[in-house]
Amino acid sequence: WDVSYLGFISGIFSIFLAVWHIIGRELEFKRFYFLAGGFVWVTLSCLLGIHIMHISQERVEMQLMSSTASYLERISGKINTSFGNWNAVLIASAANSSIKSALTQKDLPVLTNQAKDIYDRMDVFQRVVFYDAEGNPLGIYPHQSTSNGIGFSGEDFFRTTKATYRSFISNAFEDASGEKLIIQTEPIFEENSFIGMIGVMISLNLLSDNYWGDVGDEYNIRALDENGVVVFASDRKLVGSIIDMKGLEEELDKDREIVWLNENMKNPDWKLYVDTLAAPKIQEISNLNIMVTFFIIVNAILTIGISMVISSDGWTNKFSKRRVLPDFRPVHSFNGMS
Repeated sequence: WDVSYLGFISGIFSIFLAVWHIIGRELEFKRFYFLAGGFVWVTLSCLLGIHIMHISQERVEMQLMSSTASYLERISGKINTSFGNWNAVLIASAANSSIKSALTQKDLPVLTNQAKDIYDRMDVFQRVVFYDAEGNPLGIYPHQSTSNGIGFSGEDFFRTTKATYRSFISNAFEDASGEKLIIQTEPIFEENSFIGMIGVMISLNLLSDNYWGDVGDEYNIRALDENGVVVFASDRKLVGSIIDMKGLEEELDKDREIVWLNENMKNPDWKLYVDTLAAPKIQEISNLNIMVTFFIIVNAILTIGISMVISSDGWTNKFSKRRVLPDFRPVHSFNGMS
């Protein structure tokens, strides 16, 4: 950096001397330091002004990045809290002795009433289903005739829940009616034996409604599951569509007018993307940039002008001419008479 700086000053100074020579001004060597000092000051003020503008822009970008990170954290926390609350409802239901008894005895009316009770407590649930240990659906609410006689033992959500003995949140899928859903499960145990599970189907559209109040217009948000399906987005038209994550990140990287961040969520296993336009924030420092630029130009003109005047031969002659006083010495004549 030091070499570049010295090279920059030397180059600018050489150009100025060349221009001076072309216009034919006389330069007094004894006053050369005025010219050199003026150019050093112009150079320093230019670099200082550029540095101020650069620091101001960096500060705005850092503030924008910080606010985007805070927004991402808030949305991520909202999603985690929502699924945690829903899971708490499922855990409480899985521990209900009457549900365990009805599931063991395959008491459909009791299980249906219990499913209705869970459904009424949450606005985003599309359907609540109890499954026995073999994956057969019992106690469906709201009732779905297409589920009658269908076993789900081969489905990923059932196999994963049964194998891990833990709650599970699936990737997005399409039900028989064509609606995009995800399913959240909770295993049910009786004397440490797996006897079935609860599954709540959550509509992606209702999920978007649940988070819509926290989105706003300043940020663009997209949440993708492992298959690239958009499970939640600020642009509702994208919900349910498939996006290539790698292509999305490359697109965001190429766009120099935005700031973006992402987060890998654990439960649910989503990737959350948030981006916002940087131009409105950077525009806020445009007045400062204009003022700094104006100062640099005026300072350069005045400094160079004054340096040229002080260093020129005309300025030197004006102040170096000595005043000639009259000679008052007596004048002698040739005849000796004064």
